[in-house]
Amino acid sequence: MLLQRPSTNRTIRKNKEDISKALQRWLKYVQAWQALNEEGKEQLEAVAQILLYLRADAVETQMGTSEGKEPDEYMNILSQHWKRIKELVSRLETLLQGMHRSLYTIETIFGDSLDIVLFATLPLSQLVKYVRPVNEAFFKELSCKQQIISSFWNYSSRDILTMLITIWWRQPFIDPVEFDFYVGAVGAELAVDEYQTLQEDKEATSPTLSTTSSYSNSEIVSYLLL
Repeated sequence: MLLQRPSTNRTIRKNKEDISKALQRWLKYVQAWQALNEEGKEQLEAVAQILLYLRADAVETQMGTSEGKEPDEYMNILSQHWKRIKELVSRLETLLQGMHRSLYTIETIFGDSLDIVLFATLPLSQLVKYVRPVNEAFFKELSCKQQIISSFWNYSSRDILTMLITIWWRQPFIDPVEFDFYVGAVGAELAVDEYQTLQEDKEATSPTLSTTSSYSNSEIVSYLLL
């Protein structure tokens, strides 16, 4: 059930805090996803290397040219890497669920009143337009990664395994330019709002400071780069 537009300043402040926390969590989920994507690539590379070695060794054994390597040791290492990959996919699923919850929080707190500006410059409707396509892209990427994992063991070609690893890492359903813009815009909006809030708090507690609420671009940029 959608809630009505907040009617008091206290309610607006509370809702602003809730949405800010939701967006901050969303940004953390996105950052965590990217880190897991990098680790997944490394794990898949390790798996591919062992798979190719074991299959080459099997051919040598059949031809009677094997040098007596011990595949059991490699299989144990392979199992450890594959277990980690499955854990990574499970964590990606959890992160995506968290991203969807963050978006749901924003959309339900204000219902149809997303035109309100809670933070620095952007209305909530614009923030939603930034968050939603990223969530949708990550949903497609998760499905893609699951398909890669389900078929990875079926191939013995180095070229095909390399292609699958590249698809995992490059994330073809995510436009890097749009992704950087959307995520950067959300992060900047929260950072600018935090900077302005800190300045207003300083002005409220120090009578010697100016009461103006206008801040120079250089001040805000310096804060964002901290």
